[in-house]
Amino acid sequence: MRFLFVIFFISTFSFSQSKKDLEDKITHLNNSLIDLQSQNNNLNTKIENIETQKKELDKHVNDFRTKYENVLNDRVSQEKTISSLEKTMDSLKTSAKISTVSKGSNAKLIAFDNGNASFTVPEGKRWEIVNVFSDYVVGGVVEYDEYLKKNELNNTSSIRIFIKDLNGVEKTNLVKHIYGTQLYRSSGGLSGFSYPIIFPEKTTFNLIVVKGDLGNLEMFDGEAYISLIEVDN
Repeated sequence: MRFLFVIFFISTFSFSQSKKDLEDKITHLNNSLIDLQSQNNNLNTKIENIETQKKELDKHVNDFRTKYENVLNDRVSQEKTISSLEKTMDSLKTSAKISTVSKGSNAKLIAFDNGNASFTVPEGKRWEIVNVFSDYVVGGVVEYDEYLKKNELNNTSSIRIFIKDLNGVEKTNLVKHIYGTQLYRSSGGLSGFSYPIIFPEKTTFNLIVVKGDLGNLEMFDGEAYISLIEVDN
C-alpha cells in the first residue's frame, strides 16, 4: 500500500512539475510575443517617420529645382538685357561719331552676300565703317523642353562675318581654319570689335559671311549689310 502511495505521489509531482514548466514556457512565449509586437510597432513608427522625412526631402528638392530654374531664367534675361544695353551704347557712340562728320560726306547702306562681298574705297575718299551685320540665327527646330516646361528653339546656327582679305593679304581661310577679324557675330556674345573702322582711299577688302561654330563653319547664302560714311579727303 505504501508503495502505491509513493508511486501516486511521484506521478502527481511529475505532472505538477510538467504543468508548471509548460505554463512557464507559455508565459515566456507570451512575453516574447509582446516584445516582438512592441518592436514591430517601433519599426512601423520609424517607417512612418522615414516616409515623412522623404516627403519633406522631395518637397525641398522640388523647391530647389524651382529656385534653380528661376535663377537660370533670371540669368538668361539679364544676359539679354546686358547685350541689348551694350548694343544700345555702341549705337549711341556711333551716332555721336556720325554727328561730327563733315558736310562733304555720304551715308551708305550696302547689301551684299558671298557672291559680291568685294569692296574698294574710291580715290579721294575714305570710308568710315559704322557697322556690319546680318541675320540673328538660321535654321532651328521648336521643341518642348520637359525640364523647363516650355518650347525652346534648338539646333540653330549663328551668323558671323569675317574680313576675308585686306589689300590682297588673306585673313580668313575656312579650309585651313584661319579666322581673321570678326566684324559680326549674331548670337552667343558680341564680336568683340569696336567700330568705326577707318579705311583710306584705294583700300580693298573682301568679306565672308558664314554660319555655325568655329571649326565647323559653312557659307551663309543669305544677305548681310555694311553701313558706312563715305567722306571726302
